[in-house]
Amino acid sequence: MLEQELVEIKLPGRDPVLPTLYYSIGHPLVPEGKRCIFFIHNTSPTAMRTVHAWEKKQQIPSATEKGDLDALGLFEVPEDMLIFARDSASTDASSDALQAWLTPARLVSQEARTQLQEAADAAMGPSESITLEAPVRDAEGNWSGGLAIERGDGVAEGYLVACADIEVNGSFDDNNSCVASQYCALLHLPMAAMQQMPESTRKDIEDHTSMLNIPALGLPGNTAHNTLQLNVAPAQPYGSEKTLANSLGFYGGNHNDNKDSPARFTNMLRNFDSANFCGLNYHGGTPPIAPQGVDVANDAYRMTFISYPPEQMGDGLGHVVVGAMPTAKDPVLKMSAEMQHVDCESRLTRASTTQANFAVVGKL
Repeated sequence: MLEQELVEIKLPGRDPVLPTLYYSIGHPLVPEGKRCIFFIHNTSPTAMRTVHAWEKKQQIPSATEKGDLDALGLFEVPEDMLIFARDSASTDASSDALQAWLTPARLVSQEARTQLQEAADAAMGPSESITLEAPVRDAEGNWSGGLAIERGDGVAEGYLVACADIEVNGSFDDNNSCVASQYCALLHLPMAAMQQMPESTRKDIEDHTSMLNIPALGLPGNTAHNTLQLNVAPAQPYGSEKTLANSLGFYGGNHNDNKDSPARFTNMLRNFDSANFCGLNYHGGTPPIAPQGVDVANDAYRMTFISYPPEQMGDGLGHVVVGAMPTAKDPVLKMSAEMQHVDCESRLTRASTTQANFAVVGKL
């Protein structure tokens, strides 16, 4: 039987395809006296396919009242709470897998919060210059409306590598500086969230990172959150039919981030509180909604900072550019990682091969 004391979380509206949730008291992976949430996970192929199909067809509910959410079987996770899963074939609580957890703002230093607030304010711009609509460019080339970070002829919607084409374009302009300051300011928070992990989980991530020689970006020691995503959504009036997909498209609806690394966690930050989870699971959100009877202000936006581990870096699939080549077909000299596709879900065993390589002669 299970070793820790379990108290079932009653959710009458919960779909029976989903596992039962419990509060766990005395779990070996959390500090003594603290509760966590626990469930048993059926990892058989049939059960996994069933749950995946259920996740995929879900729609993000528009309900905002707790009673409505309870009726849907949705559970509001308390702050500072870790969620674990155990393989249905296992009886060892110490081998439970961390699934998700919440990090309240009080666990983050005031200095880190102030630094991120300043970066967010710079991205927004002065209140009087903000509109709820996208920015527009007039005939003279002047931009107005939207947010400050959106205005400009060379504004990139996405930075797909650690260092974008700033050097090629020749200038580190205000927009790029703003993005860089946001990234560095944000990293304090997901790094603080990682301190809530069980030590064994954090060590697995650090060992995996070291094995693949993944570089630290933004701040010393940051090897688990290599990419920043900023989701900006204008508020909607109370009773609006609009969903978050109206602002964020694909990323506003129910979706999974199938290019994330399974070896690490996504950190989603709002108002200095953050949720940590695996982006490979389906997830989504609702737009910010004004209180009933209150008009939406021109600067009523919700900024959600998301830092996550792309598979290309997390699994050592990327490469480092070390020089230029005088050919148009392949203009850069690339250095690939010594090891790739390391199985992050299994214990490493000594490999058998007739060739000299790191797996055989190195110290894993």
